Amino acid sequence: VSMSARRVGPHNPRIRDVGIIMDLGVHDIDTISYLYNVKAKSVYAIAGNGLLDSHENHAGILMQFGRGRAGMIDVNWLTPHKVRRLTAVGNEGVAYLDYISQTVELHDGDWIRSAKIEEKEPLVNELEYFIGTVEGQRSRIFEDDGRYVLKTALAAIRSYREGRLVGVEG
Repeated sequence: VSMSARRVGPHNPRIRDVGIIMDLGVHDIDTISYLYNVKAKSVYAIAGNGLLDSHENHAGILMQFGRGRAGMIDVNWLTPHKVRRLTAVGNEGVAYLDYISQTVELHDGDWIRSAKIEEKEPLVNELEYFIGTVEGQRSRIFEDDGRYVLKTALAAIRSYREGRLVGVEG
C-alpha cells in the first residue's frame, strides 16, 4: 500500500555537479518502482539547499503509482550519520529493511520475524553483476529502467522548483 525510504548522511565534498535527488534519490525511486513492479505516474517534491548554492541538499519526494499506492523518499546531506532504510506497509503487516546493517524485520499483528539474508558488500554485488553482464552470463539491465529513473528524478526536481505535482512521462 505504501513504501517509504530514508537515505541520509553527510555530504561528500567531491559531489558538486548534482543535488541530493540525482545523487541519492534515484536509488529509492528505482527500488520502490521495482518493488511495486510499476512506474510512478506523478511526483511531488519539496527541497532546499544550504550547502550548495546551485543544487538541493535535502528533499522529500512523494511518488504516486495509482490504485492507492504511494512511495515517499526522504534524502539529505545534512544528517551527521548515514541512514539507509526502506519501510513497506501492506494490508497484513510491515517490512523494515536496513541496508547498512543488512537486516529485514517483518511485523504482523502477532509476530516480529527477522528474515535471513546473505550479507554482502553492495558495491561488490554491483561490480560482479556488471562483469557478468559484459561476459554475457547475466541479462542486461534494461535501458528503459535507467531512462525512467532519470525522468522521474528530473520530474521531482521540476516539482520542487515549480511547487507543483509533475507527471512522469513514459
